Amino acid sequence: MSAPIPAVLKGFDDLFPKPQVALNHKNPLELLVATILSAQCTDERVNQVTTDLFRKHPQARDYAEVDLGALEEEIRPTFREIKGGKSARKRQHEGRIR
Repeated sequence: MSAPIPAVLKGFDDLFPKPQVALNHKNPLELLVATILSAQCTDERVNQVTTDLFRKHPQARDYAEVDLGALEEEIRPTFREIKGGKSARKRQHEGRIR
């Protein structure tokens, strides 16, 4: 029989009372955006890019209304890192991820 959800959540709280997140954020929206970007590059790079991004787009509505091309330019540094990483892998591993 499985443990009830409250007991599981309490167990997590006991094990990780104050979890540290490497991504800079001040609210759930910022954490969501940073997490999405972090899937593509390092947390350090995300933190560099999101400093300006969060200032320009403090609310979810801002992301919905911003021109996609403008948003892509704002987050382009993260994509440069992805491209650089792929190029390095291609050189080092003949294009395969191992």
